[in-house]
Amino acid sequence: TDRYDMRVPRKTLALADGSGFVILAHQSAGGYAVERYDADLKMQWSTTIPITPGETLEAFERGPQQAWVVLHHKDDSGQNLAVVPVNLQSGQKGPAKVVMTAAPRDRRPGVSISPDGTRLLAFRYLTREQQVKSIAATLFDQNLAQVQEKAYDFRDQGDFFSPAVHVANDGTQYVTLISDGMKKLTVRRYLATNSPEIKVLGVPVGGTFGGKAITIRDAKFTVLGDGSLYAAALCADYKTGEYYSLKVVKYDFSGTGDMKFSPEFRFTPAYLAEVGKASGLEVKRLDDVYLADMLLTAEKQLVVIAEKHFEEGGNELPVHARELHVFGYNEYGAPTWHSIVAKDQLAPAVDAYTGIGFRA
Repeated sequence: TDRYDMRVPRKTLALADGSGFVILAHQSAGGYAVERYDADLKMQWSTTIPITPGETLEAFERGPQQAWVVLHHKDDSGQNLAVVPVNLQSGQKGPAKVVMTAAPRDRRPGVSISPDGTRLLAFRYLTREQQVKSIAATLFDQNLAQVQEKAYDFRDQGDFFSPAVHVANDGTQYVTLISDGMKKLTVRRYLATNSPEIKVLGVPVGGTFGGKAITIRDAKFTVLGDGSLYAAALCADYKTGEYYSLKVVKYDFSGTGDMKFSPEFRFTPAYLAEVGKASGLEVKRLDDVYLADMLLTAEKQLVVIAEKHFEEGGNELPVHARELHVFGYNEYGAPTWHSIVAKDQLAPAVDAYTGIGFRA
């Protein structure tokens, strides 16, 4: 039923020393396996991860010494998240460690793992009438020893906002919010110490422009390996759904702490003509385009990638990935180039969006 679970978009993880990679392999309906391959694609070891009734896959990542498979279990008595560690050298599986519990009717708990895999943050939502009022989080180190417990309080927020939690390599936690009627991107920083300081940086990216009510259609926050935090937002006309622009923000919490707001990239008729030229189709408006990835080069230049993917129509027809929309920004945050990559890939309907993808 999981169709190689969509919650884990990356099932291939390169090893830090370039000696190969580990994968999460789908063995059967009853389990997975973590497998290590060397640079010549020869399997070094394979370790089975059984899945019991009521369990689904939550996350797959790796740190310096071990890979982590995070499983979500739910039954009538409650929910929990358990981490199964697998030694990267030997493939030996350690005992599962429960990192978060929740009541059976609670919203599904989650985890966030730092870019280098040395920190794991498990969290659960406390709600009232479907609205998130606070989040309780527990931070673990690479050996799954508990480091810290934190609570994030949202009682000062309005009726509608969408929170997500991210953790940096040093354990700093960032809670990202889309609020103010889907117009504002806000980040709250919580230090990995006992300091009560909460730093908040927020910026409106929607609003009324030229008589049009512009709201956030899709947004993505990413904590990158150097500790910087970026947000990208695809904005659209609220009434017509027509895509309006791409906006990018860098949140800098070092020193005085400020935001670097890149000039917006407008989806003009000229851009639609470029999309049509790349795809070989007439494009009158953008549809089904979603933010997919944000990358930072060695020169601190940002690359934002969006992908057009959609169902052909009906449950039995294939899923289509038409093109990638790629946007480059220089080290000062100015947009410097863009490119449209025609993918034109199909996946069987039964594989949904897990049957197509890309890695950079």
